Amino acid sequence: MAIIELKHVHYAYGVGTSFEKQALNNISFSVDPGDFLAIVGHTGSGKSTLIRHLNGLLRPDSGQVFIHGKDLWSQMKDRRSVRFQIGLVFQYPETQLFEDTVGKDIAFGPKNMGLNEQEVKQRVQEALAFVGLDASYLERNPFRLSGGEMRRVAIAGVLAMRPSVLVLDEPTAGLDFDGRALILQQLEQFRIKSGAAIILVTHNMDDIAEHAQRVIVLHEGRMVLSGTTASVFSEADILKQCGLDVPQITRVLIKLKERGLPVRTDAITLEAAEREILKLFREGG
Repeated sequence: MAIIELKHVHYAYGVGTSFEKQALNNISFSVDPGDFLAIVGHTGSGKSTLIRHLNGLLRPDSGQVFIHGKDLWSQMKDRRSVRFQIGLVFQYPETQLFEDTVGKDIAFGPKNMGLNEQEVKQRVQEALAFVGLDASYLERNPFRLSGGEMRRVAIAGVLAMRPSVLVLDEPTAGLDFDGRALILQQLEQFRIKSGAAIILVTHNMDDIAEHAQRVIVLHEGRMVLSGTTASVFSEADILKQCGLDVPQITRVLIKLKERGLPVRTDAITLEAAEREILKLFREGG
């Protein structure tokens, strides 16, 4: 059974006013355990609005949101518990920090789940280790950490609740290559170890190519593409019309193809492109 399923979701801001804007239009998709789904789209496409529907922060004007098969707005009485199951990390997650020590900040979610002190302590330690920080951070002030460390603490606070789905809105924004790679590697390890699903909202096509299994493309509140990562990136013209691009390595292969070289353009990772180019040399291209 899918963890999350959306059916024909519509949502508008400012309904009945001169500022009314349709933010989501007929959105349907599902998320299964272990999925790694990327949601992409130009600024204003509806990405942030969409993910706020996944844990009940926003209610659709029409359509349905199901969590583990139950309608979030008609069958589930305890919608607060959904926030523990669907962990949402906003863009620049360090703004979610508010306690005076790292340990207290990570413990906030588990404590509100009603867990006993020993369980809370264990979850805090596990989450901190998972994001690559040691126990010396527990008593440190989170606001005196580096930007990358603050972000990892914020993510650890969500991981400590052990969500079924981890939703992240541009978690690597503003980070350098190494910082971005570290966070994405940690998220991948969490997905594999826990069996949880990850939904990643990002503009970075290379990150998507490296990690995502499926991609949804939003444009002006509509789903214009949905499918495997390779199939979505093969639609370079549609992506361009939406103000998006394909991974850098895919652009290289497209240029080679335009020059008449017999290469496939559906390679989306460095390893796949390397195999394609080596094959070209072996065949005398």
